[in-house]
Amino acid sequence: RIFSSFFNLQNNFGGRNNTNQINIMNVFKKVFLFYYQGFRSMTLGKTLWMIILIKLFIMFAILKVFFFPNFLSSKGDSKEEKSEYIVNEMEKRTINN
Repeated sequence: RIFSSFFNLQNNFGGRNNTNQINIMNVFKKVFLFYYQGFRSMTLGKTLWMIILIKLFIMFAILKVFFFPNFLSSKGDSKEEKSEYIVNEMEKRTINN
Protein backbone atom coordinates (compact mmCIF):
# COMPACT_ATOMS: atom_id res chain seq x y z
CA ARG A 1 0.00 0.00 0.00
CA ILE A 2 2.78 2.43 0.83
CA PHE A 3 4.68 1.43 -2.31
CA SER A 4 1.69 2.04 -4.60
CA SER A 5 0.86 5.39 -3.05
CA PHE A 6 4.51 6.43 -3.28
CA PHE A 7 4.59 5.89 -7.03
CA ASN A 8 0.98 7.03 -7.47
CA LEU A 9 0.05 3.80 -9.23
CA GLN A 10 -3.64 4.17 -8.44
CA ASN A 11 -3.96 7.03 -10.93
CA ASN A 12 -1.91 5.24 -13.58
CA PHE A 13 -4.24 2.26 -13.90
CA GLY A 14 -7.54 4.14 -13.71
CA GLY A 15 -7.82 4.69 -17.47
CA ARG A 16 -7.22 8.40 -17.08
CA ASN A 17 -4.77 9.39 -19.80
CA ASN A 18 -4.90 13.06 -18.88
CA THR A 19 -3.70 12.41 -15.35
CA ASN A 20 -0.93 10.19 -16.71
CA GLN A 21 0.26 13.00 -18.95
CA ILE A 22 0.06 15.47 -16.09
CA ASN A 23 2.03 13.09 -13.85
CA ILE A 24 4.69 12.68 -16.53
CA MET A 25 4.92 16.44 -17.00
CA ASN A 26 5.23 16.88 -13.23
CA VAL A 27 8.11 14.40 -13.20
CA PHE A 28 9.91 16.25 -16.02
CA LYS A 29 9.29 19.56 -14.25
CA LYS A 30 10.65 18.20 -10.95
CA VAL A 31 13.75 16.78 -12.65
CA PHE A 32 14.38 20.06 -14.50
CA LEU A 33 13.96 22.12 -11.33
CA PHE A 34 16.26 19.75 -9.44
CA TYR A 35 19.10 20.27 -11.93
CA TYR A 36 18.34 23.98 -12.40
CA GLN A 37 18.51 24.69 -8.68
CA GLY A 38 21.61 22.54 -8.35
CA PHE A 39 23.48 24.39 -11.09
CA ARG A 40 22.33 27.74 -9.75
CA SER A 41 23.72 27.06 -6.29
CA MET A 42 27.10 25.78 -7.50
CA THR A 43 30.23 27.86 -6.97
CA LEU A 44 33.19 25.71 -7.96
CA GLY A 45 31.07 23.69 -10.38
CA LYS A 46 30.26 26.76 -12.48
CA THR A 47 33.95 27.40 -12.99
CA LEU A 48 34.59 23.77 -13.92
CA TRP A 49 31.68 23.72 -16.38
CA MET A 50 32.98 26.94 -17.95
CA ILE A 51 36.41 25.33 -18.40
CA ILE A 52 34.78 22.25 -19.97
CA LEU A 53 32.74 24.39 -22.39
CA ILE A 54 35.78 26.45 -23.39
CA LYS A 55 37.79 23.28 -24.05
CA LEU A 56 34.97 21.83 -26.15
CA PHE A 57 34.77 25.03 -28.16
CA ILE A 58 38.51 24.95 -28.77
CA MET A 59 38.44 21.29 -29.81
CA PHE A 60 35.49 21.48 -32.17
CA ALA A 61 35.66 25.01 -33.56
CA ILE A 62 39.31 26.03 -33.65
CA LEU A 63 41.13 22.71 -34.11
CA LYS A 64 38.69 21.62 -36.82
CA VAL A 65 39.76 24.53 -39.00
CA PHE A 66 43.47 23.73 -38.76
CA PHE A 67 43.62 19.93 -38.55
CA PHE A 68 40.55 18.74 -40.45
CA PRO A 69 40.38 20.43 -43.85
CA ASN A 70 37.46 19.87 -46.19
CA PHE A 71 39.05 17.02 -48.13
CA LEU A 72 36.11 16.33 -50.44
CA SER A 73 36.06 19.87 -51.82
CA SER A 74 39.27 19.09 -53.72
CA LYS A 75 37.76 15.92 -55.23
CA GLY A 76 34.85 17.50 -57.05
CA ASP A 77 32.51 20.43 -57.33
CA SER A 78 29.11 18.78 -57.31
CA LYS A 79 27.59 16.29 -54.92
CA GLU A 80 27.56 13.65 -57.64
CA GLU A 81 31.32 13.91 -58.20
CA LYS A 82 32.00 13.73 -54.47
CA SER A 83 29.74 10.73 -54.00
CA GLU A 84 31.33 9.02 -57.00
CA TYR A 85 34.77 9.54 -55.45
CA ILE A 86 33.59 8.03 -52.15
CA VAL A 87 32.07 5.00 -53.87
CA ASN A 88 35.26 4.40 -55.88
CA GLU A 89 37.43 4.64 -52.76
CA MET A 90 35.19 2.26 -50.85
CA GLU A 91 35.29 -0.24 -53.72
CA LYS A 92 39.09 -0.05 -53.86
CA ARG A 93 39.42 -0.66 -50.15
CA THR A 94 37.01 -3.63 -50.13
CA ILE A 95 38.84 -5.24 -53.05
CA ASN A 96 42.23 -4.83 -51.33
CA ASN A 97 41.00 -6.40 -48.10
